[in-house]
Formats: sequence, C-alpha cells, structure tokens
Amino acid sequence: MRRTLASLFALVLLLGACSGGSDEEGASETSDGSSETTEADGGEDTTTTEAEPDPCTNDLQVVNGEAETATTVPDGPFEAVTMWSEGGPHPDNDIDEDQNLDLGFFTYDEPPDPQFGVSIPIDPDTPDGEHFLSFSLYNASGPIEAGQSFIDQVTLANDPEADADGEINFTYWEYGSERLLPGDITVTITEVNDEQVCGELATVTQTDLQTFVGIEGTFAADRSQFLEAQLED
Repeated sequence: MRRTLASLFALVLLLGACSGGSDEEGASETSDGSSETTEADGGEDTTTTEAEPDPCTNDLQVVNGEAETATTVPDGPFEAVTMWSEGGPHPDNDIDEDQNLDLGFFTYDEPPDPQFGVSIPIDPDTPDGEHFLSFSLYNASGPIEAGQSFIDQVTLANDPEADADGEINFTYWEYGSERLLPGDITVTITEVNDEQVCGELATVTQTDLQTFVGIEGTFAADRSQFLEAQLED
C-alpha cells in the first residue's frame, strides 16, 4: 500500500513537472512572440525618408505638335544639347542684371559666338528638324529667385492678380526654318546657383477657340557667366 501511494505521489510530481515545463515553454514562446511582434511593430513604425527629387533635371517634351499647320512637329522628347541662361543674380556680373533672365534651348550644338561669346542668338540658323526655344523673363519686384513663376506679359497686364511673380517679355520658338506659335507658357524657376538655372515649363495647349503646340517638363540651363569663366581659364 505504501509502495502504491509512493508511486502515485511520484506520478503526481512527474505530471506537475511536465505541466510546469509546458507552461514555461508556453510563456517563453509567448515572450518570444511578443518580442517578435514588438520588432515587427517597430519596423512598421520606422519611416523611410525618400530623397528629394533633383530640381536640375533635363526632361522636356514637345506636346500637341499636330496643332501646328505650317509644318509637321512630332511630339516627344525635346532633347536639348545646348542650354544657356543669361542674366540673373551672379557674383561675376559686371552690370545689374538681377531682375532679368534669358533662357535658350537648342536641340543641336550651338558654339559660343566668336564676337559675343556665350550669348543666346536673336535670329539663329536652326537646322531642319531641330528646335530653338528662348524666353526673356523680367521680375519688376526684385531679383530672379528660385520659386518664382513667370507668365506672358500681356496676360499679366490684363490680370494683375494672376498667380505669377514676373512676366515673359518675349518667347521665340523655331523648328527648322518655321516659327512655332505655342500656347501660353509658364516658366517656374526651381534652382538658381552660380553654375545653373533650373526650372519647369508648362503650356496651355487648348482654349475654347484654338489648340496650340506646347513644351512641358524640367530643364537645367548652364549660366553664361559660369561658361565664360571656364572659357577664360
């Protein structure tokens, strides 16, 4: 009888030990699971900061070329080979050009003029199948700066409350020997440094009465002051 009781008592202890081990293992698993969950939660809470887009990227596109009737203008990349800017604030300026900025875009190689150096031409000899596009910007309120936008001077004069910082005094676009007449263009400056002026172009290609060829996208134009200094070195 004593042996039987002893055996039963030993069995109870053995079962208790097994039960305790299972509980400890369960607790361990629960603890490990919580730890993993915490890590997962931590991973979910971790935010990855995306790099800001480069404000000086060349990605221009010709749009709605079919609106031109005098010549055939294909839509697609405006692959600028030469891009210059003249004027604007720069430490190498000999005269005050802070409020004026000219931009020139060529889909062909345009070498510096032998007489005038790095200068955007008034009447270029644009090869067949190539583009030349230029703008003359003016800000009556102060220096040209990043963040400013410019619209056609007539539009700005008719609507002084228009959302723009300055005016486009002159727009000229040639495709080969043909002059193109784009819709209203907005030029937005996104970066001004000693080497480049960068920005974005957008065009209104359709109104209630007419459709127009347009130019869209971003640009990075080399500053004439910077290029002239390189030529002198």
